[in-house]
Amino acid sequence: LLPAKYAKGLTGLQDAVPPFSAELERQVIESELDISIDDVFSELSLQPVASASIGQVYRGRLRRTGDEVAVKVQRPAVLSKVALDLHMLRSLAPIYQKSREINTDLVALVDAWGEGFVNELDYRKEAKYTTEFSKAMKERGLGSVFAPEVVEELSSQHVLTTKWVDGQRLADSDADD
Repeated sequence: LLPAKYAKGLTGLQDAVPPFSAELERQVIESELDISIDDVFSELSLQPVASASIGQVYRGRLRRTGDEVAVKVQRPAVLSKVALDLHMLRSLAPIYQKSREINTDLVALVDAWGEGFVNELDYRKEAKYTTEFSKAMKERGLGSVFAPEVVEELSSQHVLTTKWVDGQRLADSDADD
């Protein structure tokens, strides 16, 4: 919907969201998973290793197994903020469509995009798709293409725990096309 320079600018804003507090992160984890962090984790970083518009990721170690994990915690009240953004986009879409003489139903496009985006806010679905993706790649003989293994018992609607994988963001990669 947006010209490339605006989309790139919005991506920068998405990545520049300040982190929320460690206290709030711990409250979300404990209430969502009905656990005590000290009972489940032998280590859990106080600062996020990654922070974005929807949530942030912490690095930890499970007390029971010693496995290193990534704990993705959704920002509190993010759904209401997303709903407001979608409402504004949906309200502006007809005006933009008319001013640019676009022969596409932008409201329907925003609705479809918004439905997918809202669905992504449920980390239980992300956990399911993550597991299905890795299974599908393995079945196709592409075992080197995988997503991190989900730790089901430590995942919920707003918290997703996976085994830790060292890597880098695709956007930061210097690999050739």
